[in-house]
Formats: sequence, structure tokens, C-alpha cells
Amino acid sequence: ELKSWGIPVVTINPSTHRTPLVGGLAATMFKCWKGTNDEMKNMYGESSLEVAIKTMEHMEQATWDPMNVVKTIERSISLIKPQSKYLVGLDALCIIPLMTMIPTWLMELPSAFLPPPSALR
Repeated sequence: ELKSWGIPVVTINPSTHRTPLVGGLAATMFKCWKGTNDEMKNMYGESSLEVAIKTMEHMEQATWDPMNVVKTIERSISLIKPQSKYLVGLDALCIIPLMTMIPTWLMELPSAFLPPPSALR
């Protein structure tokens, strides 16, 4: 959109980095669960909460140093001709390129075979 006006655009695509947003995922998940109505809690079950919280805790432990993002931003704004896209974090370097090659319908296909939440208890 901005290229026709000669305005370069750079996107920085970080994976999961150690920030307050990521650091509080498990606590936020639990807080949301406590505020959820009983019908929704019954539909998903306590076990889904436990799985979600464990997943968030693992995610929090597998984060990267946020200085990687800062250094990438610094590098991109200091270059005369920066790249149009920067991927930050090893998982971003591996996963994002693969995701862009897979059609959306194919990425969503597995969800068509998942049972409803109430069947997961």
C-alpha cells in the first residue's frame, strides 16, 4: 500500500519472547476460567483448563530473550535498504516460512475432525 508513495515497510515477526504478555499466560488463563460461566466450564471441563495451563507454562519456559527483537529493530532501521521481513527466533525461522507455504484450508483441515469440547473430558 505504501510502496507506491516510496515509503518502505518493514515487518518484524518475532516468535514467543520473554515479555510480560507471555510471562503471565497461565495466570491469565486461570483468571479467565474463574470468570467463565458454569455452562462453559461444564462444556470444556476442568481437564481442558489443566492442559491449557500446562501448555502455557511450557510456552513461558521456551521463550527467547526479547533483546533479539530489539537488536533486529535496531538493525532494520539503521540499514539504508532493509529487508521487507525479519523473522526473529529460531522457531519463527522454521515455522513461519512453512506456514506461508501451506494453504489455509489445509492448515484448518485437522480441526474438522476434532470432537466437540464436551467430548474431551
